[in-house]
Amino acid sequence: SAAEGDAPLEKKISVPAETGSPAETGSPAETEREPLPLVQPPLPDALKEKKDTGDGPRELSFKELASFEYETVDPLSLLQKGGPPPKTDIPAKIQAYSGMRVKVDGFLMPTIFESGKVEQFLLTRSYITCCFGDVLNMNEVIDVTVGKDLEVSYFLSGQPVTVTGWLEVGERTSEFGYVESIYRLIGEEVVERW
Repeated sequence: SAAEGDAPLEKKISVPAETGSPAETGSPAETEREPLPLVQPPLPDALKEKKDTGDGPRELSFKELASFEYETVDPLSLLQKGGPPPKTDIPAKIQAYSGMRVKVDGFLMPTIFESGKVEQFLLTRSYITCCFGDVLNMNEVIDVTVGKDLEVSYFLSGQPVTVTGWLEVGERTSEFGYVESIYRLIGEEVVERW
C-alpha cells in the first residue's frame, strides 16, 4: 500500500529527464509529466451523403456483402517485393449501399465497452470463438459504432442479432498501410434474434 503523503498515481508520474545523467548530476534528474489519456479507435467517418429513400432500411445479408473475393495485402511484403499492391475492387453494386440505412443479421462481438455497455463492436457473418470459429474474410465483418441514442448490453456478446443503421463502404487503412475495414456502420438499433 502507498505510504501516507504519497501523491496519487493518477495525478502525476515522475520520469527521468531527457538531459542530465546520474554521473553528471549525482542523482537521477526527474521531471513531472501528466499521464497520457486512454487512446480510443476513431469513430467511422461521417457519412458524406445519406441515401434515405423513405422506404425503411434496406435488408442486406452477408451472403451479398461477401459475394466477391477480397484479398488483404501485407504492406511489409510489398516493400520487399516492390511495386504497387494488387487492387481488389469492391463491386459497384456493393459500393452503392454506402450511405444507405440498412438492416443486417450477424453475431455481436464487442471491441470497446465500459460499465457493461458496448460502445463499439464487430458484426460478423459467423460466430468467432477460440479454436472453433471460422476464419473470416474482411468482407464478412462490419465495424459498428453504437449511436448516441442506443444502449447495447455486453451480455449480447456472441449472440445472433439484427443491427439497423447507416452503412459506409470503402477501405479504411491504418497509418501503417493495413486495411482495417471495408464496412462500417453507425448503429441505431440492435435486436437479439432468438
